[in-house]
Amino acid sequence: MATYATLSYGSSGDNVRKLQTKLNAAGYNLAVDGGFGAKTQAAVKDYQKKNGLAVDGVVGSETWGSLNTAKSSAAAKPTTGAGSSTLSGVSRNTQANLNKYSGGYKPSDTVTAAQKYLEQLQSQKPGAYESKWTDQLNEMYDKVMGRGDFTYDLADDPLYQQYRDQYVSLGQNAMLDTMGQAAGLTGGYGSTYSQNAGQQAYQGYLQQLNDKVPELYRLARDNYDQEGQKLLEQYGLILDRDATDYGRYRDTVADFLSERDFAQGRYDSERTFDYGKYADMLQYWQNQAQQENGDYWTKAQFDYQKARDAIADEQWAKEFALSRQKAYSSGSSGGGSGGSSGGGTKPTFNKKGISTKRTTDTNTGRVSASAWEYVKNNIRTNLRNGNYTNVDKYMGQISSDLSKEQWNEIADMLNQYGYNVQKY
Repeated sequence: MATYATLSYGSSGDNVRKLQTKLNAAGYNLAVDGGFGAKTQAAVKDYQKKNGLAVDGVVGSETWGSLNTAKSSAAAKPTTGAGSSTLSGVSRNTQANLNKYSGGYKPSDTVTAAQKYLEQLQSQKPGAYESKWTDQLNEMYDKVMGRGDFTYDLADDPLYQQYRDQYVSLGQNAMLDTMGQAAGLTGGYGSTYSQNAGQQAYQGYLQQLNDKVPELYRLARDNYDQEGQKLLEQYGLILDRDATDYGRYRDTVADFLSERDFAQGRYDSERTFDYGKYADMLQYWQNQAQQENGDYWTKAQFDYQKARDAIADEQWAKEFALSRQKAYSSGSSGGGSGGSSGGGTKPTFNKKGISTKRTTDTNTGRVSASAWEYVKNNIRTNLRNGNYTNVDKYMGQISSDLSKEQWNEIADMLNQYGYNVQKY
């Protein structure tokens, strides 16, 4: 299995290019430039969020593993369930926009232009510095380093040879003059004395020649040093020219880097802003579709529950009325339940006006509004007059036509007068 270095904001190189390629395969449309900038970081965080990874913008083993095993992109696709497929209750406008933005991010013309300008600048990157002074510098360096140590040989010194010839000639002349003068003193005949005198005169000039040797050595050494200094100065001049050229090259590189960084920053800013608008619109239409879909199902559920409640209420009313009628049909018809107060009995039950006025609404099957008001008014009258002795039987007679609320309202009225009527 291939391993990759951990990458984060500011990283660069081939691994970043591989990362950008894999993110593009996941639907992110990044420039494969090898630079881990703001847009690459934003894409990494978005991918991590949508794939259940730690959202830190750092590409470690988990993110690499997810990218390497991903078969297709979910990066720019909706994850809320409101995708490009049609959802119930979603309007045409919402569905059209959802389909549009679910297709993935597409850079705007402004982003595309900024990217092209950046790529154009990158293609103009200056190459490595190439000096035109290399050969001359090498030649001068070899001369400086190849001179060797200073040595002095009298036999090779032309100036010493000139001095030698001069002093030897002067010594010989002095020797002959001295010998001639000595011979004159002895009558013109040679003698040992004259030879010794001439030889001494000759040696005197040779000694003068030897006295010149230190001076000649210093002159040779000075000449050696001057030649070396001259070579160094020539080498320095060439080196200065090379340094000047390199400085101009570095200025060119600096100008390129400054322009490239500006273009990179502009591209990153434009793309981040543009992608943010796309992501906001995608999220907006996803939420809108979810809301419309939720409203649709909420209404459908409400309508369904309302119908079910109506059926349940109708069934309950029928079952309750039946159970009450069965209970009252088996009860006594005389002085029955509920009615003593202070040891006496209530007057005889009077249902005048009830049976003759209790009519039902043909649409609802319930007591009509006018009949309901009549029933309530007659109940109040009979209650005030104490006309009920068998309340249960009375309630059984009217219960099949009353709603829960109507039953409870009459029960409250009866219970206020001392009857015991069970409410729903």
